[in-house]
Amino acid sequence: MQHPVLSNKRILILYYVLWVLIIAGNSLILINYLNYEVLPSIIESTVSFILFSLFGLGLWYMERYTNVSAGAQWDQWMTHFGAMVLGIVTWLGLQYVILTNLGPHSGFFKDTFLSALPIKISTGVLFWILITLVFYVFSYHDKLHDKLLMEAKLKENIQQAELERIKSQINPHFLFNSLNSINALVLIQPVQARDMIVKLSDYLRKSLQVKADQIHSFQEELSNLLNYFSIEKIRYGERLEINTEITKPCFEAQLPSMILQPLMENAIKYGVESAINTASIALYAKMRDNELVVIIENSIEGNNMRKGTGKGLNLIRERLQWVYGELDLLQIIKKENTFTVELRIPQQVPEKHLVAS
Repeated sequence: MQHPVLSNKRILILYYVLWVLIIAGNSLILINYLNYEVLPSIIESTVSFILFSLFGLGLWYMERYTNVSAGAQWDQWMTHFGAMVLGIVTWLGLQYVILTNLGPHSGFFKDTFLSALPIKISTGVLFWILITLVFYVFSYHDKLHDKLLMEAKLKENIQQAELERIKSQINPHFLFNSLNSINALVLIQPVQARDMIVKLSDYLRKSLQVKADQIHSFQEELSNLLNYFSIEKIRYGERLEINTEITKPCFEAQLPSMILQPLMENAIKYGVESAINTASIALYAKMRDNELVVIIENSIEGNNMRKGTGKGLNLIRERLQWVYGELDLLQIIKKENTFTVELRIPQQVPEKHLVAS
């Protein structure tokens, strides 16, 4: 922690401007109330307070290495008191030596120094306490600022760790389901199984390159989704029908990476796998009020839809909350023949989450 006065040129200038005003004020007091001559008044005030200004700068180091709010307060207060007594005695001694050796006025200062001693001591104690308090305010402000920065950094690290945890729980769902799909195809359709392995490895490679809090374009997210669709299409064939309707402005919109894939996975898992006939999955995207609105809809055949735990949707909701700080960005709409998830992505992303693609 740097000296708050010596490390800042503007504050240092202000510091000595204040001392000049104090010297002028004290000179006027000596002239008007103690009947000193003008020149001796200016000399005494200048010597006294220039010396004290130097002592005052040194008080910062005492405050810097002494904390009266910590343990052993009595010892620390006594340290301050002892330093003040020693400092004021030294200040008075230097004053006397300098003033009594200033040529024609030395006799005057010898005669008046002793009688003015009580006032000088009182003035020294007052200024010592005032400067110490000012430095304590500086120190408290710096420590508070450092503490707030540390807390903000800690909070950001906790959020990042939580985001990593959430994403680490989302990704294994897809991997587990894909491996099950490959296992089902190995014996009955080995060529398709090999094709699926290639597509899966490509998909996972791209996924691993993406950071947990990365914000990228909807076009990049859609590219990953299409790769995912091709994997699932190999497994389900004609049982899976996928439709997309996307307006052009959406392609440049920004959203968290890998946020849509778990929703599509849920649509297939709870829609297609429970369907007797061909199941339909629809992806709609449009811009509305500076938000990217993504709707994922899957068909339901009667009461055949499997009931889930809702963990996947909750993880996505948590992730959105960490990134945008809002709780209602994911909505679920269930009708007789369709299950719909609507996702709203604000296009004003907090700066700390703007990670380059």
